[in-house]
Amino acid sequence: MVYFVDNNKKTWGGEIEGIEVRDPKALKARDFDVIIVGSTTGKHAIYNKLNLWKFYYGTDFIYFLDLVYNGNELLQIKI
Repeated sequence: MVYFVDNNKKTWGGEIEGIEVRDPKALKARDFDVIIVGSTTGKHAIYNKLNLWKFYYGTDFIYFLDLVYNGNELLQIKI
């Protein structure tokens, strides 16, 4: 399942490029494989909220622009 989540109530129920936009509380259904955080300016606040809801970095969510190790090589993920 693919959908966007936004804190902006005005976007809920709408679409972005044909993909539904939902309220952040939709994440509690856990009907996804991974959360990709697209915000760079709000990423720390999003991290804190996701942790409060028992989602964990690297297991449940990553950042849109993220750094990961592949063996000894540091790679930047761009999705």
